[in-house]
Amino acid sequence: MLGLVLWCDVNGTTAVIWCEDQGELAFLNGREDVIDTDILPKVGDLVHFRISDAAGCRRAYNLRVLAEDVVPDLPDRLQTTLAELASAPQLARVG
Repeated sequence: MLGLVLWCDVNGTTAVIWCEDQGELAFLNGREDVIDTDILPKVGDLVHFRISDAAGCRRAYNLRVLAEDVVPDLPDRLQTTLAELASAPQLARVG
């Protein structure tokens, strides 16, 4: 699966990933789940990974960074869009 890193710790070994299938977010939980530890994920990186579902949580493993800094401001963009949607007038329902 492909995804974009929304958040990661300073070490790049724990991350939250927005998945291409628009399903639940995936969580990277340790260096052992990264294929190439010379290139650890950062916010905005495009990554490829496998998914496992453990106790209702999507876990990313065999993660590889495909492209760095694809959308480094993704979290800010999402927050801005959310704020705009929250302040937009509601459309009238028909029917």
